[in-house]
Amino acid sequence: MKNTIAAIALITTASVASADFNATSEYAVQAEAITFDLAYSKDFGDFDLSALASWDKPNSEALDFSGTALSLGYSVSTNVRVYGTLQMQDDFSYEETVVGLSVDF
Repeated sequence: MKNTIAAIALITTASVASADFNATSEYAVQAEAITFDLAYSKDFGDFDLSALASWDKPNSEALDFSGTALSLGYSVSTNVRVYGTLQMQDDFSYEETVVGLSVDF
């Protein structure tokens, strides 16, 4: 039993160690609104998976959960990546699907 617990702890630690967490905040000057995003991304070889949660605070209103996004990407080469993103509203209902191509140079 101790070996099983140790193995699970090691696997969890290894998977979290190679993951990226990102938090961002933006302030829109004209709209006087703040946006907060919390993201998690993980690479699986040429594939990458990411999840994002967003909160908005328009004007002086309360902080409000505004939605999520799940993305799957594939690195075609060292500087070309294709991806798809599923965007969901605050009640997790479908909002939009986005496909794209990213080129680094």
